[in-house]
Amino acid sequence: MRVRLVLGLSILVAGLLPATAGAQTLISQRYYDAAGNPQAIANIAYVNAPSDPVWRTCTPECGDASPGHTIAPGPTPAGTVFEAQSTADGVVSTARTPAWQGQLTNTAPPVVHGDVRVGGVVWAEGGTWTGGWGDDVHGLRLLACPDATTTTCVPIGNPYLATTTSLPVHPAYVGWYLRAVDTDFGFSPASTAQAITVYPGSTTTSPLQTYAPTAVSGPVGPIPPPQTPTAGKVSGKLFVGQTIAALAGTWPDAPTGGSIATGLRACPTRKDSASCLLLTPIDKPTTSATFKIDPKLVGWYVGAVDNHLWPNPWGPLTTFGDGKLPVAGPTVVDGPLSTVPIGLGFRPRASLRKRAVQHGTHLTLGQLRCAARCVATVTVRRGKAVSTTSVVVTKKTRDVVVRAGAWLSRGNRAPLRVRVAFQGSSVTKTGAVLAPRAAA
Repeated sequence: MRVRLVLGLSILVAGLLPATAGAQTLISQRYYDAAGNPQAIANIAYVNAPSDPVWRTCTPECGDASPGHTIAPGPTPAGTVFEAQSTADGVVSTARTPAWQGQLTNTAPPVVHGDVRVGGVVWAEGGTWTGGWGDDVHGLRLLACPDATTTTCVPIGNPYLATTTSLPVHPAYVGWYLRAVDTDFGFSPASTAQAITVYPGSTTTSPLQTYAPTAVSGPVGPIPPPQTPTAGKVSGKLFVGQTIAALAGTWPDAPTGGSIATGLRACPTRKDSASCLLLTPIDKPTTSATFKIDPKLVGWYVGAVDNHLWPNPWGPLTTFGDGKLPVAGPTVVDGPLSTVPIGLGFRPRASLRKRAVQHGTHLTLGQLRCAARCVATVTVRRGKAVSTTSVVVTKKTRDVVVRAGAWLSRGNRAPLRVRVAFQGSSVTKTGAVLAPRAAA
């Protein structure tokens, strides 16, 4: 990538020069080998340059010319200057490096600063270096490592920063270790082409050492688990048509700049499961949420849910609004579900006939009455025969109708035992209903 960038830069500069300008020598990169010795790349900003540039080492007198784009002299005394020269159309162009300051050496490693806990803000401070070119570009990284000895870790936020940014510790890294990494890129356009964003939990890894001289801090950690937050609560009457509200809990490990999104969830039983639904979105900051109870939730249980939205550079990591409930964890905390299910909010009624009325293949056993939508379970028994039917009342009244079938009286004149129970209500109705005689 370094060579491609340099060639692209030289072509761009060549395009900006007048055709009669002759050659222009550019020292486009000054960097290091793994031991901290000098290296440099020169290019000619001239279309159809007749030859490669030549290098001379000056201490202070310049020595013999060495052709080529790259110079890598190995160990070099301080004070040495490297000169690149090219000729085109009779015009000589020369470029010189700054004086070499001696072998690049890290004299103090970088440091991890801040509160190393979930929600705590941390940042990296660069190390101390001597020697080199003197005008180097450094890349600071904060890495999260799964243990204290591994050499392959996950970068937090932007992997390469000229100056580090303060970042909150995400719960994804509980039990991990933090390291600060300071990489000396020398002076190079390539050093500004490293910026990508890596999100918590990413599998993108970054080695502790790179092709450029790198200093690494010792491991800091392990990061302890977050403190247990106080769960949110639900207020309001649990009846159809009523508006209930969720109030946010408290988060001891809330990071600076973070926020809470509070919502409501509903479950068909008093246990969280994959069948639970998210009633209100939790992808935007809010400390309360309201919901008007729908008749379809009669018999369900409700509870609050808090989603911890982390601050930039990550932004919200989870977006919910499609009815899918996120899994509870360090950033999502479920409040307790209600002890009673959602009720109707009105008293339904049921009446049973003494004698069933036959209408073709069906029997009418009675009538249901509800002020709004309700659901009743009708159980019919006679002897060992049992049938159960759910009846939805969407208007004010509805007949209780079952298929005649075996319920028609033949030799057995025993009455039908009928029980009606309404979902979301304690109202039940039981009685005996005589069935018509079957046709001979």
